[in-house]
Amino acid sequence: ISYSIVLPVNYNKNKKYLLAVGLHGLFSDGSRMVNPFSYYSRYMNIILVCPDGNFTDNGRNGVKWGYDKSEKYILNLVDLIKSKYKVYDDVLLFGFSQGGNQGLQSALSSPNIFRYFAGLSGGYTSLTEKQISNAGKINILFISGDTGEGEAFTRREMDNRFQVLKRYNPYAIRKIYPGIRHEVIHEQAYFMFDWLMTVSQKDRSTHLIKEDYFKPYSDSTNALASEKYAECIQFAYESISKNKVFAPSYLNLVSAFYSMKDTLSFKKFFFQLLELY
Repeated sequence: ISYSIVLPVNYNKNKKYLLAVGLHGLFSDGSRMVNPFSYYSRYMNIILVCPDGNFTDNGRNGVKWGYDKSEKYILNLVDLIKSKYKVYDDVLLFGFSQGGNQGLQSALSSPNIFRYFAGLSGGYTSLTEKQISNAGKINILFISGDTGEGEAFTRREMDNRFQVLKRYNPYAIRKIYPGIRHEVIHEQAYFMFDWLMTVSQKDRSTHLIKEDYFKPYSDSTNALASEKYAECIQFAYESISKNKVFAPSYLNLVSAFYSMKDTLSFKKFFFQLLELY
């Protein structure tokens, strides 16, 4: 089993953590899958594990899911992680694109293990009647964009599958991000883990990320692009006040102070940025 793992900050081997297993999309692998999610998992007391697909597709120069032994491979991974780390029994299984399709199949086949499933631009795979009937046993979240030919198709297929599953699980959630293509963005990663915190009812008192800070970060980024450096700094400070560990906000500060030739402020936030990365 080949996988990448990110542990929470201040990891304590005697403490119990939530386990999130993320399945990558086509042409990707576990090491690239962890990147957009580790910004959040490590500051929300979540152990994040992203395995490599177990089926080599030479025709597409990558690894993929959908092999007849993929489900067993994922279950073996969970057993392996549970033998090494203290984690809660209820596991989040999530996947992007092709990983979302494999993840939904696996979660509905083993609802006693995967109590939570999140499909990001994926999860419209074919299911058996038994798998569909298990939808009421797990917490389900479907996320997608709606822009671009591929993502427009994905959204339609996910909508159709979601309506079927919702008949068995009226509490399932569907979220669409307008203007987003077939990709994972910060808002989606944060929303997914924040949803996990809510439905799992685990203690949030030690989580370092507690507020939605995306609007001031977005405003800061737009101001930086327009060379409005004072506004960029103002919005970046607001973003950091809500999330002190979000490295991209510090990067905006560094860029703005560099452009303003404010050497002292540049150095201050540059070294903070390095510590976060």
